[in-house]
Amino acid sequence: MLEKCKSRQERWGGVEVVVADWLLERSQLLVKYCNLSATLSEGLGSASGGKKLKPAAKELEQFCQILMDYICAGHFEVFDLLLGEAEEFADGGVEFAANIYPQLEGTTVKALSFNDQYDGCAGGSLRSQGLQDDLSALGEIMSTRFDLEDNLLEQLHYRHQSQVA
Repeated sequence: MLEKCKSRQERWGGVEVVVADWLLERSQLLVKYCNLSATLSEGLGSASGGKKLKPAAKELEQFCQILMDYICAGHFEVFDLLLGEAEEFADGGVEFAANIYPQLEGTTVKALSFNDQYDGCAGGSLRSQGLQDDLSALGEIMSTRFDLEDNLLEQLHYRHQSQVA
């Protein structure tokens, strides 16, 4: 029995590290989002809007990179680990995840579409107003996604911490 507890701690302790790293990446994504949004707002408010788009293009490139890193880490690492944890504890988490995943997939498709449209625009073909509108829409989508992810974390991971400790 002690061995089973140790292996559970080791297994789910690793999940904790992955989740913590992923949430740190989420924070970095939000910082990049705010930086890009601020840069675009400054560019629209000035007479030299074209000059302001060069920093925006660099911010956009960095934002798209971390957006894709975050989305991929969620889908190809974190969600799989959470589902494994749900299967291990067999307390309704798998069914809960099955209801959440399609909604997450919808936000993923929209984030990928944003990336496809804007990644690689560092060369200069940015239209500030269109990007700002699209970024605002993406912000709403990401807010929805973060809520869904937080629900997954709560139901599939955090509720089991006392059982693992």
